[in-house]
Order: sequence, then structure tokens, then C-alpha cells
Amino acid sequence: MLANFIRSIPSTVKRLGPKSRALFVTGNESADLDSCASSILTAYFYHQSLNEATTNALRPDAVIPLLNIPRQDINLRPELLYLLSQLGVNASNLFCLDDLTTLISDGTVVKSNCHAFLVDFNRLTGTLADLIDDRVVGILDHHDDEGYYKSANPRIVQKTGSCSSLVVNYWNNQLSGLSMDDQGLLQLACAPLLVDTANLTSKVEKPDLESFEILKQSSKDFPYNAFFQTVQSHKKNLEGMSGRDILRKDYKQWDNEGSSTKMRLGISSVQQSLDWLVNEHTQFDKDILNSADERSVDVYVVMTSFIKDDKFSRELIIYPIATSSKPLIEKFLAGAKEKFQLEPKQSPFNNSDVMVFNQLDTKSSRKQVGPSLRQTLHGVQLSNI
Repeated sequence: MLANFIRSIPSTVKRLGPKSRALFVTGNESADLDSCASSILTAYFYHQSLNEATTNALRPDAVIPLLNIPRQDINLRPELLYLLSQLGVNASNLFCLDDLTTLISDGTVVKSNCHAFLVDFNRLTGTLADLIDDRVVGILDHHDDEGYYKSANPRIVQKTGSCSSLVVNYWNNQLSGLSMDDQGLLQLACAPLLVDTANLTSKVEKPDLESFEILKQSSKDFPYNAFFQTVQSHKKNLEGMSGRDILRKDYKQWDNEGSSTKMRLGISSVQQSLDWLVNEHTQFDKDILNSADERSVDVYVVMTSFIKDDKFSRELIIYPIATSSKPLIEKFLAGAKEKFQLEPKQSPFNNSDVMVFNQLDTKSSRKQVGPSLRQTLHGVQLSNI
């Protein structure tokens, strides 16, 4: 059962030694529900595959799901905590980025024996890039392909609403069918799919429908609609979080490697309106500046999403921290205003450099806006999927 697998993670880690080959299954640094669920599911299914005839090139001594965040940030993800409670497991069983750093720095494991399977992203950055280098054995992702780790097997980068769909479909083929009799497993598998596609009403691709059919075969009577509403309400719950917490709850950043001019981009996704944010957190502009300073960011972007008058809405807030970024932001906006249907609106901040827009193209999330910004700020050309 999935719950037993998660409970066994701490004991699995304790058994590791300098000669152990460990496979860490990890999602992207935002550690949203899709990334967290996909990493846990893939680790669980990979572990199962070791007991069967398998084509996987790497047969590690341990397969461990890795949350790509510090342990202290797990509590910023109430939707994940809810799903763990449904499984009857505690978040303390999970393995996080700072745990891996400690494991390697104290010599428990040798860096060269640590490998990674990437889900919900296809290129290592930051701390993980330093720890894993190019030892990536598999990729299941639905973002723009950055062209790394060509020898990874599988290496599936395909357009879907949710990466979890690729996970379910791939392992359904590898294991000759998946049994979802374990309700906790079913919930963890379908939660990101339902959340990322707004209950299968938005951004739905063929792999999403295929995945949902696999899930439904095991439990046709499962209350999917009610379950979606419950998970979504937990995800939107920002109660008790500071402005800093909200900004780091779902955050990604990119550097322009190989360039002599540093231009770090950070994007926070928030499921509340800017009006709500500045009313609840009167120093929210300072929260942005402090977060940018904490991460040495040159351009900080906040993307909001919320329901207003029964209509799904988005806003885009661009904070050019570095003076050198301003002409690049203007260049980005020259094309982005039409592409993303950006409508200027009154900024609640005193800083005149901050730009606030209603984003009328509500279908474009950070998954679309981020690469567009990177193309302007970093000159990166990505293969759009």
C-alpha cells in the first residue's frame, strides 16, 4: 500500500550508506500538488517495478520521493497535508531537499551514487543541480523541453494539463495495469489531475483523459466532483500565512546561465486577487521586495488567479528590481500585451516602477508566461508544448 511505502521512507534513508545507490524522484522547485504527488507516485511505482521484469537501466538500492523544498515549507501546502491525512501518514515521513543536502554533506551517501528521476520539470537547477549533476535517469514532464539529459529513459516531455497524467499512463504501461483499490493511492493520483484541469474543464489533453479512464476503472463510484471541491478549498486556504509565506508557497526562479550579465527571474503564483493580498497584508509590496532581496532576484513577478463574479480571473504584477531589467521588461511587454491580453490597471503600490495588469488571457499560467519572460530576459529559445 502507498501509505506503508511513505511510512517506510525514514527507515529506507537510515539504511543508506556510502556504497548505496539511491534514486531520488523529485518534482520542480514550486513543489505544487502536481510535483509532490507525481514524485511520490513515481517513486512508489518505480519501487514496485523492481520486483518485476523491468527495462529500467538503474536498479537502485533505494527509491525515495524527494520534495524539492526545505522541510519547513511543507506546512505551506495544506492540500498536500490533507491528502497525507487521508492516507493516514504524517508529513514527517517525507524526505526534503535539506535532508538530501545533509545526507551528502555528512558523508552518509556519496554524491556520485545519487541519481534523480525528474517529474514535472526537465532540467535540474539550484541546489539539486549541484548535488545530482547530470545523473538523471528518467523524465516525465509537461513543460517546455530544455533539451537536457537526452539519455534518460523514459524521457517523456508531452503537453498535458497535469504531469500526474503522464505518471499514471507511463506506469500503467510499465506494470501492465495499475490497481487503484487503495483509496489513498487513487486520491493522490487524481487530485492533481482534477485541480490542474479545473475538474476536467480546462487545459485537458488526450493523456489527461486516458489517465482519468485508468483511474475510473478502479473506482467508478468515487465522488470525484466533491473530492475536487475539497482539495481545491484546501489549496486556496492561505489562513495564517504571512506575505512572505504566500510568495514562497508556489515559487519558481530562473537564471541566465552562461551570460556575463546576471538577470534572475522569480515568479510566485498566488490563488487570491491583488486586492485581497494588499488588504490582508498591508505591507505586501515590502514582502515582495524582501523576498526579492532574500533570493537575489532582478525581476519579481506575481501571478494571481481567483474567482470574481463567478468568473475565473488572472492578474500579472511585474516588479523590476534591478534598473537594468527595465528596458527588457518593456521589450517583453511589447509582445506580451497582445499575446496574453494584458490590460493595465491601477497599482496599489507607491513604487511607480511596479506594473499591474489584468490578464484577460486566463488560459495562460506561469507555464506559458514564464518561458515568454525567459526568452526576453535570458534569450532562451524553448520548444513550446
